[in-house]
Amino acid sequence: MCDVYKRSYCNIAATSAENDTMGCFWGRDISVHLPLRVYFENVKTKSDKPITIATDDLEEASLLGPYDICNDQTWFEDVKGSVLNAYANVAFKTLNPFSLRTLESAERQERAFEVWGRAVQAFTIGTSHQSDTGFAKNLTNPTDKLVARSAIARELASCFDCRYLAGHWERDLVRQLAWTGANGSERVKVYRAPSWSWASVDAPIQDFIGLHSDEHGRGTTWRPLVEVINVQVELETDDPMGQVKSGFLRLRGLVLKLEIVKLLSARYGGGSNRADDEEIILVDGTRTNLHLQQDDEPFPLITPCQLVCLPISITLAKGEGQEMDFKSIALVPVDAGNTYRRVGYLGPNISDALTLENFRKDPILQEIGTIEEVTDGTQQLVPNLRDREEIIIV
Repeated sequence: MCDVYKRSYCNIAATSAENDTMGCFWGRDISVHLPLRVYFENVKTKSDKPITIATDDLEEASLLGPYDICNDQTWFEDVKGSVLNAYANVAFKTLNPFSLRTLESAERQERAFEVWGRAVQAFTIGTSHQSDTGFAKNLTNPTDKLVARSAIARELASCFDCRYLAGHWERDLVRQLAWTGANGSERVKVYRAPSWSWASVDAPIQDFIGLHSDEHGRGTTWRPLVEVINVQVELETDDPMGQVKSGFLRLRGLVLKLEIVKLLSARYGGGSNRADDEEIILVDGTRTNLHLQQDDEPFPLITPCQLVCLPISITLAKGEGQEMDFKSIALVPVDAGNTYRRVGYLGPNISDALTLENFRKDPILQEIGTIEEVTDGTQQLVPNLRDREEIIIV
């Protein structure tokens, strides 16, 4: 389908057609004036019509050229004269996979990550998108999360020039590991992907857009804190962009033991409206100010419990007034060895800005190494290399 539609400038789809023999135009009262709506959200499509029940609709829509009525949405009109939004905001005019081939290699890869990030973030389940039957799903069949994006991945593969691994790209893989799911993140019950893959949860995935923003004028420098040793994915078929049967990721990095004493009743607190609603996470008896976002919020961890923190990356300031950042993931052991499963993301609270003082005093942050300030407020990291160990995440 992508070969049919990818270079077209206009595609008209009959979402209200009962079958593929019907046309895309029909009679209606011409006195009804339908002004062009330039933007809106939380809209619904006809879920029982052929074009909206097909998984291919996601691929076709995402691979079209700059044809849309406005910059970031495509609309269809149903038999009652209502205007419907057929898919989410992906801004194809400015980020089209087929325009990337004219760019230089480094810029092409960064822009390709932006295209992929928007596809990952847009077509997921979110609590902010309601339907008559509850929470809407951008995909009719959630198990098609990887299959539905396979055509997009296939077109972007030439830009990345690397292996495609359960929704991630082997190039710059460390940048992609510290993803977070938005409110209502839920771990799927039927296996879809390894726990380190965003495809293993149902939630709008954050942190995929702007993966390289630190390199474009924000005055910050990104540094990895783990090393990828090996990654393997076993597929259901011979399609490298298709469904996944199993997979593992072998890393070398710091492994810090966490004692989870108490967790917030809501993602960012305040869910119980009680003053004692707090989060207590200890490292060797010392409390960290970092915050845990669980991958499976409907089934929260039972406290007290033991987890492991794996630091993923740090963002350093290259000048005064620039913000620092730290990303890590929380793991739980799955056997007596060094094999783990991801259960969440650990990082600064959304309302907190990290400072050098945090890195000197916080029991997790101080373990990653020493941060030194040089001229003009620029920072550099002297990493802790002595305590690193190899682990496997499945």
